[in-house]
Amino acid sequence: MIPAKELNIVVIGDKDLLSGLRLAGIREYYLIADNQDEREQIRKALEEAVKKPDTGIVVISEDYLKYVEDIVSRVKKGNTAIPVIVEVPSKSGTVYRDIAEHYETFMREFLGFNIEL
Repeated sequence: MIPAKELNIVVIGDKDLLSGLRLAGIREYYLIADNQDEREQIRKALEEAVKKPDTGIVVISEDYLKYVEDIVSRVKKGNTAIPVIVEVPSKSGTVYRDIAEHYETFMREFLGFNIEL
């Protein structure tokens, strides 16, 4: 098992999402171009990201989840705790009515208990 400090955060997103996260120090990313087959780009990017042994977290725009629900489900049902797939709202907003509740549920499922701030 790779030590946590050596695991990478991989981002799959459009240029707007990547610009902000690259400024924050993210070095591994997949840019999804608008002018090509978006579905295939996203599926290929996620498959590559989850296969890398040093991927700890995959950040993906929630707009893209409709193309990769099967892959996400397979990763979540796997026997390992990593990689963790985190969906983030797109620039057009979120699909969830209560985003705070969504993230609380995500953390409870991932950790097995609630965290309150």
